[in-house]
Amino acid sequence: MSKVLADIRHAPRSGHVATVALLAGLATLPALAISAPWWVFAAVLATTYVTETWTNRTIPAFIDILRRVQLGTSILTLIRQVSTMLLVAVSPHMGASALWFLAVGFVVAHALRAVVTGSMTYVTARRKLPVATRNVNLSLLRIPDSLHRRWVPSQRRVLFEMDIPITAGVLVAIVWRFDAAVAVGVAAAVAIMAVRATVLLVSAYSNRHLKRKRWVLDRVRDEVAATAPEVALYFTGSDTSIYQINMWLRTLEQLDRSAVIIMRERGLLRQLGSTSIPTVCIPDNIDLMNFELPTIRTALYPGNAGKNIHMLRIPGVTHVFIGHGDSDKPASFNPFSKVYNQIWTAGKAGRDRYEVADIGVDDADIREVGRPQLHGVQLAAERLLAPHLTVLYAPTWEGWTANLQHTSLVKIGPKLIEFLLREVPGVRVLYRPHPLTGTRDKATLAAHQRITRILNDANARAGHPAATWVPENLRPLEDEIAMLGASPNGVDEAQRSRDGGFTRPDLGDEIERLRQQWQEGYWSAGDPSRHHVVSKMPLPTLYEMFNQSDVLVTDISSVVSDFIASEKPYIVCNPAGEPGETFQRTNPSTKGGYLLGADLTGLRDILDHVEKLRADSGYEDPLLATRRHLREYLLGPSDPPSLARFVTAVDEAVRAARGAERATE
Repeated sequence: MSKVLADIRHAPRSGHVATVALLAGLATLPALAISAPWWVFAAVLATTYVTETWTNRTIPAFIDILRRVQLGTSILTLIRQVSTMLLVAVSPHMGASALWFLAVGFVVAHALRAVVTGSMTYVTARRKLPVATRNVNLSLLRIPDSLHRRWVPSQRRVLFEMDIPITAGVLVAIVWRFDAAVAVGVAAAVAIMAVRATVLLVSAYSNRHLKRKRWVLDRVRDEVAATAPEVALYFTGSDTSIYQINMWLRTLEQLDRSAVIIMRERGLLRQLGSTSIPTVCIPDNIDLMNFELPTIRTALYPGNAGKNIHMLRIPGVTHVFIGHGDSDKPASFNPFSKVYNQIWTAGKAGRDRYEVADIGVDDADIREVGRPQLHGVQLAAERLLAPHLTVLYAPTWEGWTANLQHTSLVKIGPKLIEFLLREVPGVRVLYRPHPLTGTRDKATLAAHQRITRILNDANARAGHPAATWVPENLRPLEDEIAMLGASPNGVDEAQRSRDGGFTRPDLGDEIERLRQQWQEGYWSAGDPSRHHVVSKMPLPTLYEMFNQSDVLVTDISSVVSDFIASEKPYIVCNPAGEPGETFQRTNPSTKGGYLLGADLTGLRDILDHVEKLRADSGYEDPLLATRRHLREYLLGPSDPPSLARFVTAVDEAVRAARGAERATE
């Protein structure tokens, strides 16, 4: 309730004015019908339509409160209709037949509205399938096209369509003393409701077979089972965590074993990146338990979540936590990890974190598989130098609680950007915040917004486009990438699942080609000194930003480990001012970089050092050897390649599950 009151309090003033006008109008409408001139009644009545619509748009929380106290849209409409009947009853120019037509018209229209509402509810329920899919052939389900949105309007719009024609007929009859106008208005309202009812009844009939939940689940399961998937990528999470699974799609496509993606939240399916892998979204845990895929031998988990238990219960499967990036954060040695059969880390550092944390994870259950996502990160020696120093600032987010506050955004972020622009002539700044930035802490969100404004202002002074600008000629590429493997907007989930049932086997390769083409166009557009803010995902990728930069400024996160693949200099923020030796002992990934406190002490010297590295290939970098050592420690050896090690790990996990199954027979 407190959130509702907060929404009302922070709503725009126009919404508050509309709310007061709505309540005042409805309260006085019956009295105006009896005692005021018809035009006063008509003006107030029209005002209630407008103010109800505006209140619903600006303060939906207040409309919800009205509904809870039995003053929902239906009751508000009834007040208008009773007032209209009072107006007819007291009008000296209206006959009894007009009042009779009006009463019968309202009754018939409401009866048809009940049919419309019932049919809409029926169709919506039937088309909300127990499983949503992508890349699964659903032709056996015979799913009809979804209704156009014009046939499934809001309840408010249906009531307005019924109410307004009748009321207009009444007013015409009073003004021109033409009683037949009431009948015309009633006929118009009934006709509108009848057409809606007919369309929806036809749709209800054509969707009737989809009510068989078990039948639908069995058909979908049979289609997925026909591909004999041995590997499942399982994901459950919030709307902002989709990046955790998207980063693994390309890797999964390159396995030489059949795979399936299993998701739990309907909203996340639309955010899933384009992929050729069969995907099922099963929200209900009982449905998931009945969705048996007996060929699955390995399940991969990118994130720790409570709903993982619904997959973990399946016997005969090697359950593997693959995470979404190694770092020195506590998330990379979460005690929850004990529930998995195996834990895959990028390098030995991940193994050591679990040993130091001593949370009960057996060292024998840990496997080092590298980071397949980093194959495109260029080494420092391969970088083509830009005209000026390029600094990438990639802070982490504020964490779920204050105890996990690792971000430098509030204490360092804006000061850092201002320092760079003021003290480093010609510097180019790339700013890439974490996808969850500002979702919990308002101060962090404010710091992010301030940095964006600073960089936009700097670009404007230099005559460049905004930091968030994307060249128009790249829009067609974006649309092409978005449309690959996806249905058009304007259709419901059932039709998206149906239309997304067929995909190209080479879809992953084609998307990768288009993404690379997009990134080449993005970085070559405009002046090379333009600052960039990249908060829109997934393009340009963080790894391409690594390739564009000379030095990284970041926080304790997987960004540190990933950037080390480039062997370039990096700076890790220490906003709490912890002693350097203690900080690096707690966070080993920082040993190959420089520490930066909230006062920015030493930043000028660090940047001078990076500038000399750019200008003179013979200039000695004292931390290069440390970074190379850390690269192998954090990410594993470069030979064999990480993808090959990952594929081998999957193969061995599958064989381990088969061996365990044979042992129990």
